Amino acid sequence: MTEKPRVLVVGIDSADFNVTVKLMERGHLPNMKFLASTWFTRLTSTVPPNTAPSWTSMFTSVNPGKHRIFYFKDLDDGKLLSSADVHAPYVWEMFGSDARSVIVNVPLTFPVRPINGVMISGIHATMASPLSVFPTSLIPRVKEGYEFDM
Repeated sequence: MTEKPRVLVVGIDSADFNVTVKLMERGHLPNMKFLASTWFTRLTSTVPPNTAPSWTSMFTSVNPGKHRIFYFKDLDDGKLLSSADVHAPYVWEMFGSDARSVIVNVPLTFPVRPINGVMISGIHATMASPLSVFPTSLIPRVKEGYEFDM
């Protein structure tokens, strides 16, 4: 039986590609350098170039005009946006049962939606609860060893 390929995506919000490369070359980011030895690339940002639409585009593969996330708040009424406001499926939802996913601390994944795998939501989650952890059976373990950071 052929083993399914595995993919690891590590994103560092607002990290400058050139600065990161220089730091790796100088030995300041040894773990990042190790991960980057397989594949490392500069990403073109979205318009507007900020966290909410950028991460949502990266993980839905569509632009802000299609997923409708332009900022963390609705630009008309100021309402805080959530995963319920993302108008496109995330790539791990597109995989369905064909791939198991582990998603940790990705913006606009709160509240969590059921996936084939594990999700600990990112920004807007403040504690381990059924809104921030899937499957819920992991809540006690997450409470023990994970720190939510708003």
